[in-house]
Amino acid sequence: MKRKHSANRTFAWLIGILLVATVQLGYAQDAEKSSDEAIAKYADAANFQTNAAMDLAITAWEEFLSQYANDPLAPKAAHYLGVCYMQREMPDYKAAAAAFAKALADKKYDLREESFANRGWCLYAASGQGVEPGEARDPKLLKETIQTFQQLSKEYPKSDFLDQAYFFSGEAAYALGDSKQAIRFYDQLLKWPKAAESPLRCDTLYARGVAQEELKDYAGAVQAYKGLLESCAESDAELAEEVRVRMGDVLLLQKDNAAAVTVFAEAAKQGGSNAPYARFRQAFALAQSGDSAGAAKTYEQLIKEFPDSKYSSAAVLASAQSSYVAGDIEAASKRFREVLNQPNQAEATEAAHWLAQIALRKGSAEEAEKVAAEQIKKGVAGQYALALKLDQAEAVSLLPGKAKESLDLFAAVYREDPNSSLAPRALYSAAFAALQSGSLQQAVDLSGQFLKRYEKDPLRSDVRYIDAEAKLLAGSHAEAAKAYEALLKETDENPQRSVWILRAITAHYLAGQYDSAIELAKAQMVALQAPAEKAEAQFLVGASHLFAQRPQDAISGLQESLKLDAEWAKASEAMLLLGQAQLQAEDAEAAVKTWQKLVATYPKNRMADQAYFRLGQQAAGKQDFPAAIAAYAQILKRDSDPGLIPYALFNQGWCFLQQDKLAEAKPLLKRMLDEYESHPLRNQTQLAYGITLRKASELPEAEKQLTAILDTNPQGISLGHALYELAQIDIEKERHAEAVVRLQRIVDEVPQYPTTGRVLYDLAWSLKEAGEEAEAAKAFENLIQKDPDNPLAAEASYFIGEQQYAARKWKESAAAFGRAAELSKDPELAEKGLYNQGWSLFRQPDFAAAEKVFADQVTRFPEGKLILDGLLMTGESRFKLEQFELASQAYQKARERIEANDESSKTIDSPEQRQIRELVYLHGGQSLGQLEKWKESVEWFDTLRSRFPNTNYLPQAFFQTAYASQQLGDEEQALKLYNQVASKYRDETAARSRFMMGEVYFGRRDMAKAIPEFQRVMYGFGADKAPAAIKNWQAKSGFEAGRCAELLIQSTQGARRDAAIKYAREFFGFVIEKHPDHELAAKAKERMEVLQRL
Repeated sequence: MKRKHSANRTFAWLIGILLVATVQLGYAQDAEKSSDEAIAKYADAANFQTNAAMDLAITAWEEFLSQYANDPLAPKAAHYLGVCYMQREMPDYKAAAAAFAKALADKKYDLREESFANRGWCLYAASGQGVEPGEARDPKLLKETIQTFQQLSKEYPKSDFLDQAYFFSGEAAYALGDSKQAIRFYDQLLKWPKAAESPLRCDTLYARGVAQEELKDYAGAVQAYKGLLESCAESDAELAEEVRVRMGDVLLLQKDNAAAVTVFAEAAKQGGSNAPYARFRQAFALAQSGDSAGAAKTYEQLIKEFPDSKYSSAAVLASAQSSYVAGDIEAASKRFREVLNQPNQAEATEAAHWLAQIALRKGSAEEAEKVAAEQIKKGVAGQYALALKLDQAEAVSLLPGKAKESLDLFAAVYREDPNSSLAPRALYSAAFAALQSGSLQQAVDLSGQFLKRYEKDPLRSDVRYIDAEAKLLAGSHAEAAKAYEALLKETDENPQRSVWILRAITAHYLAGQYDSAIELAKAQMVALQAPAEKAEAQFLVGASHLFAQRPQDAISGLQESLKLDAEWAKASEAMLLLGQAQLQAEDAEAAVKTWQKLVATYPKNRMADQAYFRLGQQAAGKQDFPAAIAAYAQILKRDSDPGLIPYALFNQGWCFLQQDKLAEAKPLLKRMLDEYESHPLRNQTQLAYGITLRKASELPEAEKQLTAILDTNPQGISLGHALYELAQIDIEKERHAEAVVRLQRIVDEVPQYPTTGRVLYDLAWSLKEAGEEAEAAKAFENLIQKDPDNPLAAEASYFIGEQQYAARKWKESAAAFGRAAELSKDPELAEKGLYNQGWSLFRQPDFAAAEKVFADQVTRFPEGKLILDGLLMTGESRFKLEQFELASQAYQKARERIEANDESSKTIDSPEQRQIRELVYLHGGQSLGQLEKWKESVEWFDTLRSRFPNTNYLPQAFFQTAYASQQLGDEEQALKLYNQVASKYRDETAARSRFMMGEVYFGRRDMAKAIPEFQRVMYGFGADKAPAAIKNWQAKSGFEAGRCAELLIQSTQGARRDAAIKYAREFFGFVIEKHPDHELAAKAKERMEVLQRL
């Protein structure tokens, strides 16, 4: 808890004590040795001070000290000067301290004790004067404070100011960060014989307690606070109120929760501004003591007693938390939902977390996801931000078909803070979701990250399983076998161990490590209890023999598997492999019979599909493609074995391809590629699909297939198609250099390619993106020359225009943009072409030609995206041509569009778009001003300010309004607006505004006002360092000031006339000397020659 009370609360009291001497300005004794002049000066200063004319008194005292520094009254004068600085409406404590220091130079004068006290206090006050809350006080002044008070106590050990000296020395030490020294000073005050009577005693006890808190002397702090409450509670209720809550907080730090509850309860009962905080901390103390129900009740009490307190919203959350811990879920839910609607984002995040947890406990994943997602969309903060995101991920993972989405969410939680206690759970869940969603490599990667980072986490064995299974499913069988072996070695006791054994055998088998599979099966057979498990192990033994080219052993093993459990889940697969073993044993007839039996016995089993597949293979091997196609068709029609579908698709497609039935082959092969991106047959399918597409004269659509076609070394148009589509893929992937190579190959190797124009266009853009601007321009020019009727020629011309514009070749860019506008059939490109052509002409500058182009643009594209820009530039061009009436018409049309859409700074976010609209109003008003339509111009400037109040053109708007008001004869309004600009800004418009104020006064022949305004321009705005634009107005102001002085010469006589001549010479001399190159310098010289003759 930050220290609230400080020395500031005693300032009012201290001023009364410290300034007691100010009502007694006697000087009779010292005056005997003073001159009459000194006494008179002293008396004047004293009277000024006595009558509270402090600024006059300060001036008088300073003059006295300057004139009579060695006078006997000088020490007192310095003392009273310090008092005056203290009594000013805006005290200057540093100056006061300096004055007292001057007084203290005399070691014998009778106010020395008071000067010490005043100086010490002023030094302390000055150390914090001008310092923002929270910033450090001036350490030098703080040290001087301590030194001054120590000198006071040394010279006046019985001074009545000792309590002040001790207290403020303590405050200074505290501010310097030396709490121990501060405590020593506080203790001196508390031990002072008159301490009981000191008004600073209570503050000292408070300050001592705070210092002890910071030193972590909590017992001492509590003792100090108790002492304060015992003696100061009645005399200083405000301080007692704060001390109670501070003591409660210290008791919490001491883990004395029961005592803290009592103290906070008493503080809340006493009322005051700290009562809400006390009640809040009382509830917290109850929660810390384990009384969650009591805490919830007390939080509810706070909400009821102090509904508008800043702790009320936090109490709602805390009440919900306490209710949750106490088991009152309904009450907790109610309060948590209230927190969701409060502005505190961190509290809302926490509330959403607990609501999501409650929903998950109730089995409502949809509700949990909704609560979490809504809060995350609003924004999350605080320590529960990551937990809420994990809640959302877990809720999504429980929703059907959302595994992939939950994977991304879990992974995001882990990446956000890998060191969080939630990170292992999030990473495990991400890996599991990846496994569930079929993102196998991602599952392996995430598992690997977990195993590397979290070596002792209890989820480690589960993650090892995910890693092994993902590798197995991904086809990394050898790696899967190693992973399963590691899992078995690392984990002896687990309900899933038998599953892991079978998966390990399977991994070895699928990895081709057949002997290892057989060895592991035999070694672990005793650990397998269920018949189905033994049957599966024996099945894997038979399968391993089969693929180890030991068909007779395979037949024995597979038949044994069927004997162990004829109805186990993979009995049909055992029969399938049995047929394969028979085929390997060169008994094809037996194999076919086995597969036919399988189809008949298990017609709905997916192994029937496998049997059909092998029957298809047998038929295809005999070149009986129709029979093979029919067998594969059964697989596709049944659609019961997802793993076999890609094989059936490929083989049936291949059979059709062998018969040149491309239309039938194409959809089969395409489906295979579209649906099975990681399948082992993909490369063969790519080749078949590439051949099919080439034969059908269709462009390939996927990079890998095209690469496969290129590997077959195709020629002519097929090569062009492959290269072009690969280039398009390169472009999409921003591999611009590779795209350039492929497209250039088409230009070089396939000169008759049917869409050469498109190739050249893409080549040019790829060169541009690759940073080859010059080569890109050549390609665009090549396109325009070879295929000028191609719609892409317009875009090529536009690109060339952009290049020329960037190079500031305005004529060339104008021609290119014009050609783009002429060739383009795309309205948007044509509009852009005209607009940029207009700008190119405007920059030449050829305003007449630019005006025609901009006018053409807005006529041809009245609803185009650049209509407002075009109207503005039409007006700008006409303004440059001094066609102000026509310019105002263009601005008027632009304004009508702005106001029809009710556009303003509230609706237009883009700074560029705001600037266009602001310029419409500014330049529209200026055009009307040129036409001397002053009232109308003022209305335009007023509208600019109302619609775009923060525009950067405010100075110009105010100036133009002022100028228009001046032309309308309302000089007072003009002066008001000129002054507003001149006072607020320091740019050219501000200088010009100040100049115009001088002109208005000059016109009135009010030289006393005109000349100062001109001088403010001459010597202000940076004076000699002003920018050139402002120096122009400085020179003009100097000249006009000289003219004012000349008029004064004509209307005055004697000394006043001589002064006017002097001023005139100075002003004209200012122009000649400071602005010798200005157009008025020559005229100023002429006026000087005339003045020299006067």
